[in-house]
Amino acid sequence: MLASVQTLPTRQHWGMAKPKPTNYLGAWRQFRGLTLEQLAAGARTTKGQVSRLESGQRGLTVPWLRRLASALDTTADKLLQPPGTAPDDREITPAQMVPLLDSVRAGHWTEVTDPHPVVEHVPTWRKVGPRAFALRIEGDSMLPEFREGDVIIVDPDMEAVPGRYVVAKLERDQQATFKRYRLKSAGRPGQQVVELVPLNSDWPTLTITSDNRGHIVGVAVDHYRKLV
Repeated sequence: MLASVQTLPTRQHWGMAKPKPTNYLGAWRQFRGLTLEQLAAGARTTKGQVSRLESGQRGLTVPWLRRLASALDTTADKLLQPPGTAPDDREITPAQMVPLLDSVRAGHWTEVTDPHPVVEHVPTWRKVGPRAFALRIEGDSMLPEFREGDVIIVDPDMEAVPGRYVVAKLERDQQATFKRYRLKSAGRPGQQVVELVPLNSDWPTLTITSDNRGHIVGVAVDHYRKLV
């Protein structure tokens, strides 16, 4: 009787399956082709924090799930499952890192080669051109849809059409501005006025005309928000 009791734990140990991972965050990061540093940049946190979340040293709370899911271009629910199990997961292209610019540099990004190195990059999974960049929203002119601190991905190679959100630069201003693009007849044949429309009615609509020159820097194609 004693011998059978002593051998029971051994047989249980041999029959045990390999332990499941604490979570699938690391698998998702590798599935997207990101390093720890790149995911940390996209989630607006540190490399060490991502490492602790992957290893289970820090729990994946709902705010963290939403924040990381946004950076990994998936949903919080899918982040709790192995990557590649849904059809749309297999169609996502690898992340492309784009430079994060301030509004001054963004205004001149397509005009000249910037001699100053870009110190921060963020990932995007959208198919964008080689001149694409990221821009952090400043001010409240695009509330409620876009908040200060949000990051947008801008593609200078995409055509601006009415209704799209664009980054534009007026010659009289040093900084670029982010607004909704709209065309309006100038009253003369063949001439149109570009209107840069804020979502916040407390701000005025800007115009690009022959008397107030400017240009469209690029079209916003993606939008990220820091949750915590």
